[in-house]
Amino acid sequence: MFKFKDGQTLIETITAVTIISMSLVAILSLGTISIYYGTQSKEEVIASNLAREGIEIVRTIRDSNWLDPDKSAFDGISDGDWIVEYNNTSLSVAADSGSITNCNNCVLFFNNFYQHTASGSSTPYKRLVKVEPTANPDIKHITSTVLWTIKTRVRSYSLETYLTDWR
Repeated sequence: MFKFKDGQTLIETITAVTIISMSLVAILSLGTISIYYGTQSKEEVIASNLAREGIEIVRTIRDSNWLDPDKSAFDGISDGDWIVEYNNTSLSVAADSGSITNCNNCVLFFNNFYQHTASGSSTPYKRLVKVEPTANPDIKHITSTVLWTIKTRVRSYSLETYLTDWR
């Protein structure tokens, strides 16, 4: 006949509870990390799109100048640090600092779309567009930088391009 030894079931129970607890901790840790990286990916997608929008706004100004025979390609695109809005036809608002970390009027607000005017809710994002001359007067170097802070983490994303006057 088969006989159990005293205490063997208690050891088996403790072992089973330990294995189950370790499994639950691993699953919860994986879930937490997944949420963290999902949030980080969302922030980076927004930042990359805001930086791309900054470049596209300057490109649109240049392209619309080509349609007017009385304008040069770079009319309204002066060298310097700029705040750009999707509905501007020129670079008219200068940044209050050449450094995006110190720029106070670079903050973006959200009201159906991102904008620098203080209507809507404040966001953690700042955008600064730099227009720099090159050795060739028919080429401008454009850099669009987005900076954001989430839970004391400062992140930035930059895109750059060269715009030419090829007509």
